Amino acid sequence: MIKPIVITDKKREGRGFSLKEIKEAGINIQRARKLGFLVDRRRKTVYDENIKKLKELLKPAKKKPVKKKLVKEKVEKPIKKEKKVKKKAEEPKKKVAKPKKKAVKEKKIKEIALTEVKGLGKKTAEQLEKAGIKSANELLSLDTKEIVEKTGISEKKIERLKENTKEVL
Repeated sequence: MIKPIVITDKKREGRGFSLKEIKEAGINIQRARKLGFLVDRRRKTVYDENIKKLKELLKPAKKKPVKKKLVKEKVEKPIKKEKKVKKKAEEPKKKVAKPKKKAVKEKKIKEIALTEVKGLGKKTAEQLEKAGIKSANELLSLDTKEIVEKTGISEKKIERLKENTKEVL
């Protein structure tokens, strides 16, 4: 950023050129900002040094052409069909063995302990174990009504436990 000189008791760098200085240099305010000149709207003073400085800085800006983004044209490469055809003719056809598809391995489902399920405490886990449910996976696989009959736990609670078990998996 280009800063002006401000004269108080001594010369120092200012916060920006005043509006009058920019207008006397023959520059539009928006253009001055685009060129990187700081503009201080509060300043009212006009110094000849600053006007000269703006005019000097403006001269090289006028000479420099505005940079435009260049779009490169896509150069099409000539297609070499003849070489491809010759190679195909020279090579005898080989039977290409298709890669055998690997058998889809069944994902090993982790056996999750009942106590790892959120909302399932020790007492509930004991009730489920008495009913023959030893893991969270078994809890998911069984029907809710069967579990209610075996354990005596409410249907609503079992549904919540199943949802929490799905989150753990």
